[in-house]
Amino acid sequence: MFQITLYEYGEWMLLPIEGSEDRKAFLDFLDNIWQNRGLLFSSSTDNGDETEQQIFSIRGNQIRAKNYVGFINWRGIKIEILPKYINDTNVDKKLIWEHIFYYLSFSKRLKFPFTWSKSHTTNDVQVSFLELLIALFCQTLLEYLQKNASFYYEAQEGESSYLKGKLNITAYTKKNLSTGKWDKVRYQHQPLVYNNLFNQILKFTIKQLKAIATSSQNQSLLENLSHQYDTVSSVQINIADFEKIQTNANELMKQRLLEMCKYFFLSQKLGTPLGSQPNISVLLPMEVIFEDFIGGFLIEHFSQIPIGTQVSLSMDKGESLFIRPDILLEKHQLPIDTKYKLLDNNSDIYQILTYITTLGQELGILIYPQMAHQATSIENIQVSSSILKKTITIKRIKLDLFAASIESLKNKLEKDFGQILEEFLN
Repeated sequence: MFQITLYEYGEWMLLPIEGSEDRKAFLDFLDNIWQNRGLLFSSSTDNGDETEQQIFSIRGNQIRAKNYVGFINWRGIKIEILPKYINDTNVDKKLIWEHIFYYLSFSKRLKFPFTWSKSHTTNDVQVSFLELLIALFCQTLLEYLQKNASFYYEAQEGESSYLKGKLNITAYTKKNLSTGKWDKVRYQHQPLVYNNLFNQILKFTIKQLKAIATSSQNQSLLENLSHQYDTVSSVQINIADFEKIQTNANELMKQRLLEMCKYFFLSQKLGTPLGSQPNISVLLPMEVIFEDFIGGFLIEHFSQIPIGTQVSLSMDKGESLFIRPDILLEKHQLPIDTKYKLLDNNSDIYQILTYITTLGQELGILIYPQMAHQATSIENIQVSSSILKKTITIKRIKLDLFAASIESLKNKLEKDFGQILEEFLN
């Protein structure tokens, strides 16, 4: 296994691929991931018109990451992509991924079912995004098995000499009475079974992960879990099977496990070229993660302020032109725009100015990520508006998004946002 660690828009790295055929196969693989990214998140969250991959810049045998984080595996080459604002090889990778998990917990647009918890111990796990995903699945399943018997009522239909459950009158009339098979009955019943579809999906997922896990801890967990399902049939799962499982409001852990299994299933479909060994690739758009995190954090931690996200507002009386700030403090009509970039430019200023003048306000906020190990900074930009005949203030904020622990990050962000929004909290 040849491993490359890249940072978004970081340095160019050597790609160990020789020959035009292998290079074409690799590019086709990336195009396939790009064109099928809607399996894991909506393509409307990025440049959905492009058919060629937009994950990497590639020139010759060199590669450079764009604005996605995650990992891909291809023919023994593993490429891991980390956020650009933590471009520091001395930072613990596990801590980086813990932060990503936390950011993702606020995203409503990305189909990511994994949630980090203090109860999840991964001290012996090889530090990679994939191994952390597998560890979280194993530990969630262990917790589930401690609380649940995994026996479920499963609908069954069939033909028998005696009635089981209730008579399926429609099927009996069409398939028995009309063909002279009067001595057989068509039945419907729901026995309580352990060899049910949900357990079959879990067994399928465990087998899938055993084939790709590299950490000894994860292999041990998966081996132990596999014995829990020795009496469950080994079947080939397809995407339609996930929709057949019924859950209720009290089965949150079962629903989460089902979503995890589906995520692994789709990630393998995304990351396995035709005719290759099964593998998993996961790529996530950081611009969406950043925007959803800022909006979600403000809504959760500053609930005393009515906050909207992606609110469409008309710019004219005919309602033919609209603006859509990322975040809007609705009571104060304060627009906030998030920019997942390290360098700002004039177009960001012009955009927030459009929001401010349309709303008839005097203040707007731009939020960028700050480089790791640097404190949050706030810069006030004054702009004279001939339209409003007043001076407009733009707060340009570089927000520190990294800390020694998630709890420390929460406290730091509450403090930083408390200072930024101080005048609106009363």
